[in-house]
Amino acid sequence: MAFEYLSNVPLEEAVEGFIGALRDRGMKPVAEMVPVGESLGRITAEPLYAAISAPHYHACAMDGITVAAAVTFGATATTPVVVQPRDYIVVDTGDPLPEGCDAVVMVEDLVYAEGDSVEKLGTCPVALYSSVAPWGNVRQIGEDICAGEMLLTSNVRIMPAAMGAMLAAGVQQVSVIARPMVGIIPTSWNSTRPFSRAWCANGAPSPSCTPLCPTSPTWSVRRFSKQLTNAISCC
Repeated sequence: MAFEYLSNVPLEEAVEGFIGALRDRGMKPVAEMVPVGESLGRITAEPLYAAISAPHYHACAMDGITVAAAVTFGATATTPVVVQPRDYIVVDTGDPLPEGCDAVVMVEDLVYAEGDSVEKLGTCPVALYSSVAPWGNVRQIGEDICAGEMLLTSNVRIMPAAMGAMLAAGVQQVSVIARPMVGIIPTSWNSTRPFSRAWCANGAPSPSCTPLCPTSPTWSVRRFSKQLTNAISCC
């Protein structure tokens, strides 16, 4: 049989063998808490639940005016309803729904009398040519996420959309699996270049490089053992 110095192993087989060897030696994933803003690409260590609802208040979904929907009933293209300033409140998208109101009329649906305009909105009457249903153009509490709802299961990679959902749900920190530390003992100068921090992104292992350890007869077993001990201590 011909001498074979190196042999290739399929990636899946190599990964499975490596993980299996770690398990056989009692190594288990370790969880750590990180801020949501630093969790991109990390792997969740446990299920994650919403702390609050999103939205956590009844929110206006449009720019315009808030009213009691009943004020608009009967408005049609031929029989408009005129709403007086005392019966509406000017709002922007995202504003909390004022007490006593249960609907929002879009600013585009407001018709002004001659001499009035959107600049006078809040002090002038407006005409409506269609009615609005109760809770129309309103985002109710928990419309997107309900408090206590599961946001992520365990062992999933955190992506940007999940980070947004966590922040909207009042989650500030998330439990993730700690990155493994990889100790590297270089044996030539071309392998001692500085490691890029980008290599550690998205859940990749964090490297720790020991000083150069040449493969030459002048290096004793004791000196190599010291380098190995240092590498292990860093991991």
